[in-house]
Amino acid sequence: MSVAVRELWRDRIWTARAWSLVEETPERVVLASRPGSETRVPVGKDGARLRVPAAEWALAESRWESWTPCVTRPGEPGSTLLFFDERGTHLSTYVSFERPLRRTPFGFDTLVDGGEVREVRRVLADPPWPTGRKERAPDAGLEPARLPPGWDATPLQTRRLRLTPLAPDDLGEAAAVHEEAAPRELDLSTTTWRERGFGFWMVRDRATGAFAGVFEAHLGGPGVEGIAPHEVEIGWIVDEARRGDGVATEAARAAVADLFGRAGVTHVTALIRPENEPSRRVAAKLGMRLRCAGRARNGDHAEIYELRRDVA
Repeated sequence: MSVAVRELWRDRIWTARAWSLVEETPERVVLASRPGSETRVPVGKDGARLRVPAAEWALAESRWESWTPCVTRPGEPGSTLLFFDERGTHLSTYVSFERPLRRTPFGFDTLVDGGEVREVRRVLADPPWPTGRKERAPDAGLEPARLPPGWDATPLQTRRLRLTPLAPDDLGEAAAVHEEAAPRELDLSTTTWRERGFGFWMVRDRATGAFAGVFEAHLGGPGVEGIAPHEVEIGWIVDEARRGDGVATEAARAAVADLFGRAGVTHVTALIRPENEPSRRVAAKLGMRLRCAGRARNGDHAEIYELRRDVA
């Protein structure tokens, strides 16, 4: 499976590299790449590669140049990269001093910030090497990896909120609104991100980081009357402490704009039960229009709302 490993600087992508996920356990993560694997690197206005974060940059297409396995330990800083030539001879080892990788639906993220010196000290105190892979030649059958759908999704900021793709580390907080269905909803979100490049967003207060709710986006799927299986269905669940505060509308506007812009979705739908007046008000504020009567998967009567990109 191809995954994206990204460095983020101020909620923007600084680098993105496609890797093949070889192993993922609580003890370690092993990635592998070969020449030709897809990457994105930062460049300045003149097109020259940037090595340190700058005020402005763009991402340029590039390709990985080496046979390289990468080994890291979940939740710990630093990773070890081993470089091989095309004959499988080990050439060199490189230790990357970085923040711990955080799992995303489509790979792993790490932050670029001013804490590199602290990270160096932590890594040197408990080095992530040797890896035990120095004598293992790369898999010759490994294909160049491509960046997976969703790799270009970055955190969304509104006046009061910050939205990030729903990730395994968010499961405990998401259970506040999804309850026992939280693992199933996480699986649905992860699958949608990996296959379609969009999914659920974790919504937090921008100032405090406190959990505020979840915005959902997935394919309608079978069993819903009024929404075709291939159409995008959206929904919102707000933490009880923030209900009536406009959180659903504010989060949904940002997420729908991302669906229409970055993800290229042409229209979205929402299934709302007639008695759910708060969600009907949110749909109206988003500009959604009642499309038809429908039924939920359990047979309940529902109203189907729609918003098209060309009229949003």
